[in-house]
Amino acid sequence: AWSPDGSVLIIPEYHRGSHGSLVNDLRLINTSTHKRRWITADFRALHPVVSSNGKGVFFVAHPGETTQIYYQDITSGKRVQLSSFEGDIQIQNLDLSPDGDMLTFMIQDIHGAVDIAVINVTGSDFHKVTNDPEEDVFPVWSADSKAIIYTSYRNSTPNLYRVDLDSLKITQMTDVAEGI
Repeated sequence: AWSPDGSVLIIPEYHRGSHGSLVNDLRLINTSTHKRRWITADFRALHPVVSSNGKGVFFVAHPGETTQIYYQDITSGKRVQLSSFEGDIQIQNLDLSPDGDMLTFMIQDIHGAVDIAVINVTGSDFHKVTNDPEEDVFPVWSADSKAIIYTSYRNSTPNLYRVDLDSLKITQMTDVAEGI
């Protein structure tokens, strides 16, 4: 994840944790000085997205059995847990809206359903924007922050779909037999 001004790159990277096992943590790379530093430790952190002001990073981590969404100030290291999921919840593919107000992501719930959801960057107003038996993955925001484009396996073949956030109307965007 790049900072808006391109001065910082944050990557998830495998390394040996404090107990010797391989874990993902986030590493910050200053593109001017090439200095690198860990910004998480033994946290199993993935899917970083730099905030629109460049001062923090949103990411998912599962230090326990439940995946949560976090925000961390890059300078101070202060971390805030934004979500409060319970049970075997998995989250992937965070994306920050162009207006910087919301995050979208893929969520797999305790029953195995894989849908697209949104949450405010403050941690409020979590809700799913898809709810179907087929997998919905890889969400990205439209340029105006009013819709989310994602890959869905409805119709048995992965294709692109769009969900408008005002109406939750879903529109198929591609019809490719081999899949997107």
